[in-house]
This record gives sequence, structure tokens and C-alpha cells, in this order.
Amino acid sequence: MLPVESEDTLAGVQLTSAVDYPGKLCSTLFLGGCNFRCPFCHNGSLVLDPRGAAISFKEVLTALHRRRGLVDVVTITGGEPTLNPSRLGRLIREIKAMGYRVKLDTNGSHPEVLADCLGELDYVALDIKNAPTVYAKTAGIWADVEKIAHSVALLAGRPHELRTTVVPGLHGPKEIAAIGRWIRAIDNGILSEAVQERLIHHPEPVERTYVLQPFRSGSGNLDPVYRTMPAFDEVALQALREAAEPFFQRVILRGMARD
Repeated sequence: MLPVESEDTLAGVQLTSAVDYPGKLCSTLFLGGCNFRCPFCHNGSLVLDPRGAAISFKEVLTALHRRRGLVDVVTITGGEPTLNPSRLGRLIREIKAMGYRVKLDTNGSHPEVLADCLGELDYVALDIKNAPTVYAKTAGIWADVEKIAHSVALLAGRPHELRTTVVPGLHGPKEIAAIGRWIRAIDNGILSEAVQERLIHHPEPVERTYVLQPFRSGSGNLDPVYRTMPAFDEVALQALREAAEPFFQRVILRGMARD
């Protein structure tokens, strides 16, 4: 069984963030535990030690109550928040009751959990690790890409972004174009029959925002190899953007040195 933090605690909190919600200040809550082992993950401590700072729900909710009017949005991130559906649902309900908008960061591996809470979410950022043929290499573990595809399809017509953290040696224009073709296939309904039966289809073209962000090296990377590895430079990032542009309505480069 994958370790997760207690039902009554969170692994961490950042009360003010300018990067976790598009165009707005937000507070960010970190839920520990993850079912992936992405070697470049910069929150490796949340994977290996899910309890983190073990901050109580009560303490976090009290802090959020006091910050009403200073920030309008709370982002729930990880780790992988959907590993514990009851904890996630409770947290969303408590936050919404205070009048906040809620954004969820997820790897999309639990579409049934995403579906259950989607009606209460104001924005979702879904991580697309890589093209299906190399997903396991990038996620550090076997991943059910059909479940990822189901999560992508669920977001059609809702405020969301798809995003890929790009890493030298794992991503190049070929892989980014393959991701684009995969998402287009999903939007064209090319999914397994079992998945299609669970979806509400949207006949209109699906508007997708795709975000490319360079990985961050540092002491927190899960695999030590990535702790000193340089990220893509701007020229390389622009090449990745060009590879993505034929497949998405909007492609954004985020987290560049000048941002």
C-alpha cells in the first residue's frame, strides 16, 4: 500500500503563491503521497515522507479563514491529491464553504475521483507526463494511460490546462508532437469503448490550453541525477512549443528564467 498522510493533516501549506493559479494570488495546500515516481520531481520529500510538516486540518482552515479577501483561490496540490478521495472531498467542501475558488493539480491517474469532485472545482491542472509509449519511463513506474486519457476527456468544456514538465533526455519535439496527437485522438473520441460509455460527449471542438514548463533542479529532486542537471534553455523550449502548436489552441511556456 502506498503511504499517505493522516486524514487530519496536510503535508504543507504556502499561504501566498503567485505561480499556482493563472493570473491570481492563491494559497497552496500540499497533500503528501504519490503513486508516481517521476525521477525529476522537485517535491521528492512529499513522495518519500508523505506526512511532511503534518499540519492539522484545523490549523490550515483557521489560517485560510483569516486570509479571506487577501486571496481568492486555494490550490490543492501534492504529491497526488486524488490518492485519498475522502480527505480531498472534505478539504474541497471546507474551502468552498469559506467562499474560495478551488484549483486541483493532479496526474490524472484516478479519473473516478476527479469525476466525483469536478463539479466543485473551478480549475484543474492535469499533468501529462509524456507520450503514451514512454509514460512509464517518465513517471518512474507503470501508468495506466487509458485512465489518464479518461481524465483528459472529463475536462472537456471545463476550465483547465494540460501541462508537461519538460526534462532533457525525456522530452524533445518528437515526444511533444506525440503528446499532441494523443490529446487530439482523445478529443476525437478515439478511446476504448469502456471509457466512452462513462463520458458526456462534447460535439463542439475542445478548447485546450497546453503548458510547457522546464523542470527545476535542486536538492529536492527524487533522483539525485536531476539535482544538478541543467534545464532546457529558451531556444530548446521554443522548439518544444513549436512542436505543440499544431495540436492545441493555446500553448504557454511557463517558469522560464524571466518569468
